[in-house]
Amino acid sequence: MNKLTIVFGYKDRGIHRIKRCFESLKAQTLNDFNVVLIDYGSDEYYSAKIQALCSQYPFINYRFNNTRGMPWNRSHALNSGIKIATGKYILLGDIDLIYSSNFITSFYKKLNSDIQFYKPVYWLPEFFEDWSNLNQHLTTFPHSGFSGKGGVHIIKKDILLKIKGFDEFYCFWGVEDRDLNARTEALGIKTEWLSLEDAPVYHQWHPFVSNTRKDFFPDKWWDDMNIYYALNINNVKRNASGWGYIYETEDRVSLRNLKKSNFKKIIEIPEEGNSYTKAHIITKIINNFKRLSESESILIKIPSIQTEKNEDFKLRVVKTILSKISANITVYNKVKLNRLENSQYYFIPRNDVMYLIWSLIRKHNIVRDYYIVEDNLNFQIVISK
Repeated sequence: MNKLTIVFGYKDRGIHRIKRCFESLKAQTLNDFNVVLIDYGSDEYYSAKIQALCSQYPFINYRFNNTRGMPWNRSHALNSGIKIATGKYILLGDIDLIYSSNFITSFYKKLNSDIQFYKPVYWLPEFFEDWSNLNQHLTTFPHSGFSGKGGVHIIKKDILLKIKGFDEFYCFWGVEDRDLNARTEALGIKTEWLSLEDAPVYHQWHPFVSNTRKDFFPDKWWDDMNIYYALNINNVKRNASGWGYIYETEDRVSLRNLKKSNFKKIIEIPEEGNSYTKAHIITKIINNFKRLSESESILIKIPSIQTEKNEDFKLRVVKTILSKISANITVYNKVKLNRLENSQYYFIPRNDVMYLIWSLIRKHNIVRDYYIVEDNLNFQIVISK
């Protein structure tokens, strides 16, 4: 049995970055470790790609958690890996990292039941290509510093089991790392930072995903997570008994009903309205949900938001021509947009319906299963009882 298990969460990421990570682990000078990779609901294309890649490395245990249609939940993904890890110690890692060949050797003898280790990482620039000479560029790379707790975290597995892992309330992005650190330190576990320069670790560039992006979260969810964090900071143990659960296809009633187009009710949301529209829709969705029997579902269709990014090129050309023909149309659209953005009582379909559904799922805990469909043409939500 290996002394160390590295746990990764993964969902719909470029395989080329993951392969560099795996190759850096394959090249380790000390190989007393194994890897658990939790594929957290990737679509069929990426699931097939990552599973095929994992099969090339005997030290990797690939597991698929069927959370398709659910948002990224790093806490749940890593908890799934923690539960099946076989190592006495666990390294909670970021799958975008590249590890120096002596990385595991550098901390292996320091492993201690009473200490958790973190390590800062170097940030690689977007167009970096000199992969065989990483160490020669150290002085040119910025680094993560000694505050963020998410990239490299090494801790004894028994400690994580004692506190029931990461708190799975946190999802989309953020908070779970500092929450876990506060809880482990409350148990008396000391925190120690490994050297930045010794056995350096590199984070590969990828498009930025975080709370700084507009509309990244359901409305006020970032606030809700931080309120929850402050209220629960002294509660060391979290989660229900099924924490880290790995969903199988038979668990996903919303996915099954979506594939069969089997819905008790289909609710189409209007493109616009006012505060009374919003109140009517809230009542309509909740009343229809309450009428559902077990394993029945509602499909909610929300008008997609057309932006310059996802509009067809020809459509953008036509709109440009029209705007030049009629300045009045442009003025009208600006006035309408200004009214949308500045009226606190105005109905904004995507934001308002998502806030309602997310409240039913996370705050009121009455939705058994759900599935969110979002692309350039559709924004639909299936909720099941």
